[in-house]
Amino acid sequence: MSNNLSIGQIILELRKAKGSTQEDLANAVKVSAQAVSKWENGGTPDTELIPAIANYFNIPIDKLFGRSTSPNICQTVHDYVFEPGQFNGFDRAFNIYHSLHDGLTQPIMQELNQDKPFAFHNSNENGYSLMVSNGYGNLVKREYWEAINLETASFSRELFSLLAEPGIIEVLFALLRRKVFGPANFEMIKTALANAKYADEKLQECLDKLLEQKIIITEISPYEEIGKTYQIDDMWYLGLCAVICAAQALKISLPGISCFLGRGAWPINL
Repeated sequence: MSNNLSIGQIILELRKAKGSTQEDLANAVKVSAQAVSKWENGGTPDTELIPAIANYFNIPIDKLFGRSTSPNICQTVHDYVFEPGQFNGFDRAFNIYHSLHDGLTQPIMQELNQDKPFAFHNSNENGYSLMVSNGYGNLVKREYWEAINLETASFSRELFSLLAEPGIIEVLFALLRRKVFGPANFEMIKTALANAKYADEKLQECLDKLLEQKIIITEISPYEEIGKTYQIDDMWYLGLCAVICAAQALKISLPGISCFLGRGAWPINL
């Protein structure tokens, strides 16, 4: 394929080689057949469609631009994800992770727009990749398991025992909802958990236990009407998000709304 071809001409050649119609490609990437025709006659696809087009033809993105190899694919991905602005490229990043996930085993690409969230799981002895169609991705190399041992079991038992106590996880949910907007006082937490119907005494008990474990911190607001405030400690924030998202992924996959490929024997140190 010539390096002098436009991206539209390359798409045309790829489509003919695949034996597909403009309508086939259009349906696969969720555009009109007229849009595909426009590309093939000198137009250029929108940037956000490039990964989907590459996926349809099962080729690297670079090949759409007439390059047989990428001199720095990591930089290319970085620039593509960062282009919408800091923390604005999550959709692009997730679509790339979808490609990475499927690329580990090259299964048939699954559509992300399921009626219900759909869990995908690929694994072998080298590691595993788990993703859920509505926005969750988790890739773990085999080497990561080598650091897991009986101390991990002890830590997990203590953590999960605490999270299992009535009210604890709900209080954390209320504080996670507030993180961007700063700490919350007792009345804010109580209002957020109105549907949970916990007594004031129970909510305070949960806050005291989380403070004891240093999972949350407290301070007195300079505004007297706000009083004492609570927030999740920064050292715990990311880990708690990971635990909660993993629990949601498991909740989605248990009814059978999932695709499972392979198992790995993990080097857990016992």
